[in-house]
Amino acid sequence: MLAISFDSIFAHKAFLQELQLPFPLLSDFAREVAPAYGVLNPGVDARGYKGAIIRSVFVVDHTRTIRYRYLSEDPAQLPDVEEVLEAVHEIVEAESH
Repeated sequence: MLAISFDSIFAHKAFLQELQLPFPLLSDFAREVAPAYGVLNPGVDARGYKGAIIRSVFVVDHTRTIRYRYLSEDPAQLPDVEEVLEAVHEIVEAESH
């Protein structure tokens, strides 16, 4: 399992240490992955940032099938963590059989 964010690797290091995540957090700082998922905002977002990433969470299984998707134009709006974890647990359970 891994996660991807457009934040820098330096921000990721602090985030990983704070949350003690048990998986790698990759950086899409160059915005190479975001367009493939349709989450690159080509204009200016609500905070005034150009080229920002739309707040999004995707849970993808080993076959590259999207099992959970969350999109929000509001960068302050976070997904339901329980829903995300449920999607992850379903994949882990299915792949362990």
